Amino acid sequence: MSLLTNVLKLWRTGQYLLPADSGFSPKHLLAGRVGWWLDPLDFRYARQDSAGATAYTAVEQGVGMAVDKSANGLTFVQASAPAKPVVSARVNLLTNTGFSGAVAGTPGTPPTGWGFLANSGETVSVNADGSGGYVWRVKATSNRHFVSQNSAAITANSVWDLTVKLGFVSGVSPILNLFTTNGVPSGASVVYYINNTAVAGSAVPVSGDTLTNRVTTAGAGGTVAVRVGVGCSSNGTGEVEFSKLSLTCVKQFNYPYQRVNTPTDYDTAGFPHSLKFYGAATNLVGASGGGASTGFYFGAAVQFGKVGAVQTIVSDAGTNTGFKIRTTAANQIEISAGNGAAFTAVNTTETFAAGDVAFIELFDNGTNLSACLGNGTTATVARPAVTAGTAQITLGKANNAASEYSGVSIFSAVYLKDYCPTAAERADYKRWALQRAGVAS
Repeated sequence: MSLLTNVLKLWRTGQYLLPADSGFSPKHLLAGRVGWWLDPLDFRYARQDSAGATAYTAVEQGVGMAVDKSANGLTFVQASAPAKPVVSARVNLLTNTGFSGAVAGTPGTPPTGWGFLANSGETVSVNADGSGGYVWRVKATSNRHFVSQNSAAITANSVWDLTVKLGFVSGVSPILNLFTTNGVPSGASVVYYINNTAVAGSAVPVSGDTLTNRVTTAGAGGTVAVRVGVGCSSNGTGEVEFSKLSLTCVKQFNYPYQRVNTPTDYDTAGFPHSLKFYGAATNLVGASGGGASTGFYFGAAVQFGKVGAVQTIVSDAGTNTGFKIRTTAANQIEISAGNGAAFTAVNTTETFAAGDVAFIELFDNGTNLSACLGNGTTATVARPAVTAGTAQITLGKANNAASEYSGVSIFSAVYLKDYCPTAAERADYKRWALQRAGVAS
């Protein structure tokens, strides 16, 4: 069985661990050393408030305190509700993807959160689909009967799959008349698929087919207006069953279908959990742990939700002191360290795109500053005589400044102060962290 197959099996069953015989834990890297490990999957190490009094119990709650999972027990806090990141496991950007709330009739009642744009036909039946949702069966005769919903915003310069499963199909209707996007961000293109094979919009699906609209955005993001039913583009005749709608980033194509009721109520079992920074104000601040001067290490499995901007992921920088780990406007990863007079920096040759999930590692081994993105080449530059930054360390924005807000989601992160792990230790953690993120190394 391939490594990828093993990894997919692990995260689909909710087991985000290396094989049992590996014996690895990020705690091994931190034993006897100053640093921290953040693990968003484990709610025991998060609180909703900055004082640590209110337990963290469900995805999408604001994180007021993130607690280091190592023996050091360092904490990162955020008291302001609008500035709190969240733990998220959501990949499907539609809501009520199981058509709950629909009622049969002529025209019947649309699913909750969906609206009829045309209701001259009939809602034939609404039956359980076996996964917590419903199969929505509709019919039209030389007329139109379909619903619409605007998705959550999708990012620019990325690729998204809008997918629906068909059950019974009677009549001859092209894909464009059953399932389509009436509105996409400016400059975006759409390609149609039936069972993962590209087709013309005029292609006619049959019972059991899976339909996909692949939306590729250019320089603009935004919402997608989704239409489902019979007669989405023009009058049609037919009877069709729909179920299991999803809109997911193509970078996440291996994930199973995720049923979403509301933005805070959705399937989480088998889906990787991340600490999500929204790129506008969200951040966490630790009062201690910064101030490295003889070396350091930062490794994390992340997803990039924002591109084309300088974004600080983690920093203890002062005025030309300490370190900064950032993305560049050219979508590279950069490490920089200050000597009291200026910063020395190096960035990766490789770049990331919106939606990419990758492991990043940036470190000072006492000789060089090094930066690596994914499986790319490690970029290095001779380290300066580093002047320690602040004891405070900040996640999600520039240290001590309201700027460079990050749009990165973190599946697992480890930081070590004044120590750089061996290549073998770093490789072990990379494999572990990527499995936490649901992908292979």
